[in-house]
Amino acid sequence: MKNIKYFLIFICISLSISSFAQNKVCSGIEYSTDKLFYRATSNGTSMDITASKKKARSNARNAIITQISANIESSINRQNCEDIYKKKMMELSMIAIRQEAGNIKTICENSNLENKKYVSDVVVELNKEIIIKGIIAQIENDNTLKGLFDADHFKKSL
Repeated sequence: MKNIKYFLIFICISLSISSFAQNKVCSGIEYSTDKLFYRATSNGTSMDITASKKKARSNARNAIITQISANIESSINRQNCEDIYKKKMMELSMIAIRQEAGNIKTICENSNLENKKYVSDVVVELNKEIIIKGIIAQIENDNTLKGLFDADHFKKSL
């Protein structure tokens, strides 16, 4: 009887700790874009926990790509060349971003049951330096853009 009592106490404590670990908050300064990483947060809702996590990851992936694209486009628009060349630079940048998107890393994931639906929060990140190097390589490998693209100005304006 004593063993059953201890076993039940152990199970209750284990479930409490597991539940506590699952409910970590995916917000705060450590989950924001900084000098080293692009980061994005998103959520997904579904009656199935796996589907809610998948939706959250997909939304976060789209959010980080949109964030990076906007940042890169702003920097490319500061280049001293005609719009036709800026458009080509942006196209090549998107190729580099999509290639690197396969390396998106999930740094926080949290799921809760609310009103009979699972709500999952996800934070993802991508290394800025790797993305920037990939974009510069793509643009500098294009013979038409090579002389028009100022990589140092590009890096500084990010």
